[in-house]
Amino acid sequence: MKKYILILAGFALCFVIGFFFQVKREKKLENTKETEAIIVDRDKHLTKAFGAKVRFIINGKVYSTEVHCDCRSLEIGDTVLIKYAVEDPELSLMVDKHYMQKYNE
Repeated sequence: MKKYILILAGFALCFVIGFFFQVKREKKLENTKETEAIIVDRDKHLTKAFGAKVRFIINGKVYSTEVHCDCRSLEIGDTVLIKYAVEDPELSLMVDKHYMQKYNE
């Protein structure tokens, strides 16, 4: 019986910690700015949720992070629009994956 209680307590602890980090992440994303980013790699192994690794520059510092999107139509070197958390620029979201295509037409 103690074994099951410990397992249940472990799952509850993991849930609370995960919830805490999600709330912290959402709080950081309340203050964001937009910038252009370059696709430097794509995750082609996921079947439902594709992602891309992007690189961007903020105040002379280069950041590299992953964003989740359906990026099958994008190639390495394409420019996209992302928004990043001012407090933690590596925390970013895709805003417009067709950002540069609008200007090429």
